[in-house]
Amino acid sequence: MGKISIVNALGVRMKLIEGSPYTFDSTEINAESSITAEVNKKSFEKFILELEAPNGVRYRYNLNKDHWYGGNGVNHYPNLYSKVNIILCGDRGSYIETKYNYGPEDDSTICTYSSDSKALDKK
Repeated sequence: MGKISIVNALGVRMKLIEGSPYTFDSTEINAESSITAEVNKKSFEKFILELEAPNGVRYRYNLNKDHWYGGNGVNHYPNLYSKVNIILCGDRGSYIETKYNYGPEDDSTICTYSSDSKALDKK
């Protein structure tokens, strides 16, 4: 079973509003913490992420296969065999910058980092 995690490096607690098509283990992402969901599909189609900051402002993206983070290989997209981390990096005013790393779903392989970033746009 693969997994996708949202890693909160923003310094404040964030609330998960939507993380579809996955079911995460919590709707609260404490500062310097993460939440995780199992990935049980062989192929990736899309990922919708919406978060709410403590001040009530919401941030959202809707990534499909053509707009996914940079990288390559079988573990590049969330799937049965991958571990994927979406890293919430910082506030850019109109969006929160996110980064990404990924690897095979095992405990012995370090994730590969993608230098690509995606914007969680302020709603």
